Order: sequence, then C-alpha cells, then structure tokens
Amino acid sequence: MGEATLHDRGVPYHLIAGMLVVGSSGDDRTPGSLTIEPGVQLRFQQGSRLLVQAYDTDEAATGSLRALGTAEKPIVLTSAADTPAPGDWVGITFKGTPAADNRIEHTTIAYAGGDSGISSYDCALSGDTFSNNGAVVFYGQQPASAFLTDCRIEHSARDGVVRGWTGDPLDFTASNTFVDVARCLQTFPSRRTTRVRRIRPARSERPGRAIRQARRARREAPARSQDPRHRAPGAPRLLRTRTRREVRVVEVDRRLRAPTSARSRVLRRLQSVHRAGATAATIDVVARGLKILVAKVPGGTCQ
Repeated sequence: MGEATLHDRGVPYHLIAGMLVVGSSGDDRTPGSLTIEPGVQLRFQQGSRLLVQAYDTDEAATGSLRALGTAEKPIVLTSAADTPAPGDWVGITFKGTPAADNRIEHTTIAYAGGDSGISSYDCALSGDTFSNNGAVVFYGQQPASAFLTDCRIEHSARDGVVRGWTGDPLDFTASNTFVDVARCLQTFPSRRTTRVRRIRPARSERPGRAIRQARRARREAPARSQDPRHRAPGAPRLLRTRTRREVRVVEVDRRLRAPTSARSRVLRRLQSVHRAGATAATIDVVARGLKILVAKVPGGTCQ
C-alpha cells in the first residue's frame, strides 16, 4: 500500500484478506502510509491483522499509521464476526522501528489478541512468557514516543500492548483505557544489557606459560600429595640436595632451567651456606634469573 485514506462513508469497512499491510518489506523498501478519518469503523475477519511493515526488525519501518479519531467520532477497529469474541483478529502490529509520525488517537480496538507469532516478551502476571498476543503489538525497536493516546482497548484475548523491544518501558496505560484484557495491560520490554570488557594486563605483566602451568598443576594436585618429592604432571622440575639427616627439595622455575655448570655453582654455594651455619639463605643467579630458597636442617651438613 502506498498513500491511502479511509474516509467516513457512514458504513463499516470489511477486511476480507489475511492482512492489511502498510509499507513494504521488499528490497525496494517502498514507503506507505494509511490515514483513517474520524468515525470510520473497520471490521477484520478471523485471523487477520493491520500490519505496519518494515524490511527487517532492525530497520526503520517503511509504513506509518495515522488513526485520528475524536471524542465525538472515535475510530473503531473490531471483529467482523456476527457474535464477536476475544481473539477473533490479531490486532495492530508494528514491525521494525516505528515511524515518528505514527498517531493513534481516540480509537477503540476490540476483540483482538489472536495469534501474532511474536514470542519471548514478558508478562509478569502469567507463567506463560513465550508467546505474546495483544491488541497492539510492537516487535523490533523502541518507538520514539507512546503515540497511542486516548484509546480504548477492550476484550483482548491476551495482552493489551505488547512492548516487544529492548530498551526503556514507555508507558501506554496513562492515557488509555483497558477493559476486559485477559493478561497484562502492557508487557515488559527486554532490558538493555551492558557488555563489560575484561582488561587484560600487558604481556610483560602476565606470568609465563610455564609458571601458569605450574600454578595450575599445584591447584589441581591431590590433597594427599603434601610431600614435595611427589611432583604432579606439569609441575616444575625439582632440584634435590642431600643432607645427612634428610633430603631437602628446592623448586626451580621450569622456564629458567639452569645448565649443568650453573647448577654446579649453585650447589657449591649451598654447601658454603650450610657450612657457615646460616638457618636460611637465598641464592641468586642473576644472569639466569634463577632464585632458590634453602632452609637448613638443624645439625645437618651438605654432602
């Protein structure tokens, strides 16, 4: 539909097709608008709807609706059944981001709330939150304003207004009247979430792969293995020095594995420390970044 206007002819309009579409969902995105004059009565067949179209839910709508009733001559959108019942027709559906010039004023929407095919928008009064049907359904993006004013929604089989967007909860209850609505007067839109980005330390500040593996191995080691001679898979290699009374274990950083000559120098330093009678000492091999902590056994000497 391009530009169209429904004039008040003194008789109701009957929609006999599946839906009345305003705007285009084609690649050309042809715009369209529908204006309904005061006093117009539009009756919908079973399962039909008034759809304000968009190419996609993430895009601006290609159609707009202006239903401009008055207090003296309201517009009536209702069921075409001889004996109307809630849910006879779907209602008004807005896809995508509604146009800023949408206006629905002094309009009665009756016996809607049929299957809209919209899901996952919340109604707090019911445990069934998967499917949402209502007299007015938004699915896509948040409208610029609550452009439904001075209207009356009655005999809806499910909800009054389905706010199917992510963002602020615009209020449609303040200036409208709801009568015999089976569930929520308006559903709750999805909450906007903020993604928190984790800031990783600089590479120079992060421990090396060998150290991370060693820490992980220590965390995952069984509690029974308290003896340092029992090395878990992936743990740092252990350098042992012997005393006359017991074996002492010194942990060496796996990534800073010292060659044989450096290891010999370290062992000679350990022997001199023990002979000096120190209770504890730290031996540094600066060139290799090798740091070893040795605790002396009382009364023991190195062989």
